[in-house]
Amino acid sequence: MKQNIISNFFFKKKRNYLILVSILLILLSLLLVYLFSKNTFFFNFNVIDIEEYENSLEEANILFSNSKYQESEKIYIKLIKLDSKKIDPYLNLFWTYYMTPYSDKNKSIEITEKCIKNTHERICKRLNMILMLQNDDLDKIDDSLITFEKNMDDLDYWSLIIYFDKIGNYDKFEEMVKNYLDSSSVYEKMIYDFRMWQFHDISNYLITNDKIDTAMFFFHQIIEKKDNFDEHYKIEAKQYLSRLYQKRADFKKAEDLLININNACSYQALGALYSKMNYTNKVIQSFIKSADIEPNRNDLQFKAAMLCFNYGVYGCAETYIDRAINISNISIYNEIKGYIFLGQNRIEEARDIFNELYKINSSLFPQVGLAHILIIEMDYDAAKLILKDSKMYLDILDLNEYELENKIFDIGEYFRLVKSMISLGFGWIYSNQGIYEESLQYFDQVLIFNSKNILGRVSKVNSLIWLNKLEEAEILLNETLELYPENQYVHEAVGLLHFNKGDYEEAEDSFKKVLDIEDKKYTCPYEGLGLIYYNQGDYSKSKKNLIKSIDINPDIEFKKYNTLAKIYIKEEKFNEARILLEKSIENYPYDDEAKNLLEDLNEKE
Repeated sequence: MKQNIISNFFFKKKRNYLILVSILLILLSLLLVYLFSKNTFFFNFNVIDIEEYENSLEEANILFSNSKYQESEKIYIKLIKLDSKKIDPYLNLFWTYYMTPYSDKNKSIEITEKCIKNTHERICKRLNMILMLQNDDLDKIDDSLITFEKNMDDLDYWSLIIYFDKIGNYDKFEEMVKNYLDSSSVYEKMIYDFRMWQFHDISNYLITNDKIDTAMFFFHQIIEKKDNFDEHYKIEAKQYLSRLYQKRADFKKAEDLLININNACSYQALGALYSKMNYTNKVIQSFIKSADIEPNRNDLQFKAAMLCFNYGVYGCAETYIDRAINISNISIYNEIKGYIFLGQNRIEEARDIFNELYKINSSLFPQVGLAHILIIEMDYDAAKLILKDSKMYLDILDLNEYELENKIFDIGEYFRLVKSMISLGFGWIYSNQGIYEESLQYFDQVLIFNSKNILGRVSKVNSLIWLNKLEEAEILLNETLELYPENQYVHEAVGLLHFNKGDYEEAEDSFKKVLDIEDKKYTCPYEGLGLIYYNQGDYSKSKKNLIKSIDINPDIEFKKYNTLAKIYIKEEKFNEARILLEKSIENYPYDDEAKNLLEDLNEKE
């Protein structure tokens, strides 16, 4: 009996123990199932530490943000193999295949299908919708994708915005735009570049389709929002909104939106605005500020240099082209520096640059610069040949090829400069030969390339004056004076115009103003003053200024030689007069005045 009792005790104890073990095993199984459902790594055949996974993901994201797509792709693929349920690698692989230089349509489709199969179906279907929108496969878009849900994110709104645009339902389009702005969430998994792309895509649609009121509402909402849209979007919105106010000719509001944004892009936008408003000095200041804010960007230094050059501010142009060269010693930058030297009358320095570039064949058009030196040296036939060859080469050149190979600077701006210099060269040749009607055609071409080109405007004015088309010259000159109120070339042209109208006092004031603006080594105002004083009968003052003009620059100009020769003839200094007239004929063989004076002088002797 006792033995049976003991046996029953141990039997019951064993049974209880087994029950307990069974319960524990069940609980453990449930725990493991729970952990598995939460996408931990306990049942992953490729076991990996969570911290290690996160570090690898961060490394891949850094590589991605630095445009190292092939390297980041390898890590993302590895992470998907380690855990096919995690969404992050799918998303960034999709953006890699969809919107980067490393894009691959087939891989985009493959990764979305894999994503739909293994992880968050809703998100991945949205990615698939993007692909269908891109390919205009609108009939393949499932009804479920355009169902309005309470918890829509940026990706949903953007997809629907594009969808309604493509099917022409603009009421729904605008509704989605407004909902997009009012959305309370920022999709955290969305990379920043894509969200900015969404913003630009919507913005450009509104503007290009003249939905101005909706666009203005859109941008004002972004600017005024305290959340959801960070400062980058607000700045971009202000720039877009400024463009719209410009469309409506409300330049004050356009300016107000930009003046308090201290970044390079906004200063460039301000510069473009001031250009429309014809505030030349403010244009220059804005582009200079843009370059100064980001001094390591050679493209901004280049733009500032080109702007200063086109406006005839050569000291400024030299400063910023030197900065661009220091950042990236591109041969074309050096070529432009040669043109700047020409504008400063530093002929030999310019010649050295053009010859070196031409010798090593590292720049496209240094020969155009050499042609301009030949014009200064009055070798017009040789200059014409070079300009004709350069123009022919430019006409057949595949500009797209150079744009692809030279993304570090604005190749378009460079080609506009070359075209302008070719046309200016032809214009100056014909002008110096007294063929003014022909010269006008080329100066007009310069203004087609850049309507505010200072050299093109002044050269055209001078040709019009020599043709005695004074009224037409005055109209263009007044416009130019508004653009460049402190430019020496403009005031020189004003002086020349007044001189030809017989307004000697006003002409004198203009030439003196040139000397106040420019270095006293500038020859033209001295020549102008000499001609004025001669016509007024003040031969002493005339002689003084003409001699000064000849000392500074003994070439090109001929009126100073003829006028000084006439003074020497009056003083019976015939030998001195003959030397001057012979030099005048050498400088300008197309004018008969010096020849007639020399003939009369020979008859007197």
